[in-house]
Amino acid sequence: MITSLRPYVLTSLAVFSSIFTGFTFANNGFVADKHYDMKIKYDPSSGEFYDLKFLNSLHSSIEKLSSSEIKVIHTTDNLLGTTVGGVVDQGIVNTLSANKNFSLTSTSGHYPPITGETGIKKAQLYAIYQGNTYYYPGFNNGCSTAYRTGSVYELTVIDPYKGALCLTTLYIGLGSTYTSDPTASFIERYFKFDLNQLNDAGYGTYKGTYIANNQAMTYYQGAHPQNTWNVTQNYIYHITVEIISSLAEITVTNPNLNFSVSKKNNYIEAYAETSFNINGFFNDYSKINITVTSANAGQCKNSNLCLYNASSNMSIPYELEIFEGSNSTTAKFKYSNDTGYIVPSHRNHSYGNMRFSLLSNESGLTGKFNDVLTIRASLPL
Repeated sequence: MITSLRPYVLTSLAVFSSIFTGFTFANNGFVADKHYDMKIKYDPSSGEFYDLKFLNSLHSSIEKLSSSEIKVIHTTDNLLGTTVGGVVDQGIVNTLSANKNFSLTSTSGHYPPITGETGIKKAQLYAIYQGNTYYYPGFNNGCSTAYRTGSVYELTVIDPYKGALCLTTLYIGLGSTYTSDPTASFIERYFKFDLNQLNDAGYGTYKGTYIANNQAMTYYQGAHPQNTWNVTQNYIYHITVEIISSLAEITVTNPNLNFSVSKKNNYIEAYAETSFNINGFFNDYSKINITVTSANAGQCKNSNLCLYNASSNMSIPYELEIFEGSNSTTAKFKYSNDTGYIVPSHRNHSYGNMRFSLLSNESGLTGKFNDVLTIRASLPL
C-alpha cells in the first residue's frame, strides 16, 4: 500500500483586529512614518491566498477580494492624537503620479522577483476644522468626495490602479487635536498580484516594501497662505508572501510485487522492483522525506523490514532502496519506521525506481511470505 501525505489548507477570508488607545504629541509640520507588516501565504495547488495578516495598526482588517487581489483597511495611525495650531483643513487622495508597482524578492536568491500593483480605493479622513468658512471648493479626477457628519471626509477612487486626484473643500480652522479614536478614519488599499508569476514562482518566501508618500492625507497648512508648513503623512508597507509547497500524489507502477527467488548454495536471494512517480508543488532542489512502515513490525527481529509466514511463524528480513531519476539520489531502508529522503530531479515531479532485496541463509523455508509496506512521502516544514 502506497500513501502520500498532503497538508490541507483552510483559506482565511478575513482577519480583523482592533485596539483602542489614546495619545497626543506636538506637531511641527510632520508626523513619524508608519510601518506596517502584511503577511500572506499562497497555495498554488488550490490557487488561493490564506493565513492573511496585517500587523502594527491600531485598527485594521485584511481580506481576499479574488484569487489575485487583497484588500487592506487600516486607520491613519500616524495622525492619532496629533495637535495642530490654526490651520486650513482638507482631505486629499493624490495617486495620479504615484508609483503603483511593488516588487518582492526571493529570500533564497534562487528565483526572479514577484511583482504587483497597489492603490487606494477609499479614504475616510477625520476633519479637524472648526467652522465652515472655506478658501476654495474641492476637485475630483477619477474619484468622488463627500463630507460626512461626524467631521469626516470621504474620498472614493474609481480605479485604484489608475490613480486619482481628489481634493475636498478646503476649510479654515482654528486649530485642534486630531482624534485618538482609531475607528474614526481609515485608508482602504488594494494589492493585486500577477497570478502567472505566483504559480510559476519557486516555492519559498518573498519580501519587499512599498512606500506611500502623502497619497492619502488630511492636509494642514498655516491658517493663512503665507504660513507654509503642512503635515507629511507616509505609510510604509512591508510585504511578505510565502508560496507553499505540497504533495499531490505518489503512485507506483505495480503495487503488488512478487519476488523473483533464486537459491545459491545455502542462501536464498530474491528481488522485486517497481517504478514510482511523485507529483505536487515543490522545487527541484527540495528534499522529499520518505518513511516506510511494515505491517509485520511485531513479527520482525530487531524491527527489521520482513516478510512473514503466519503458519510457520517465520520471517525473512528484506531491504528497500529508492533511486530518484536523473539526480541519482538513493534512500536506503532496513527497519520499520525508517526515514530517508530523495531530491527531485524536476520541479513539481519526482520519479525513479524502488528495489526490494533479500538474502537469507535460513533453511527449511516453505510457504508464502508477505508484507504490506506503507510508504509515506512528505515535504520538510
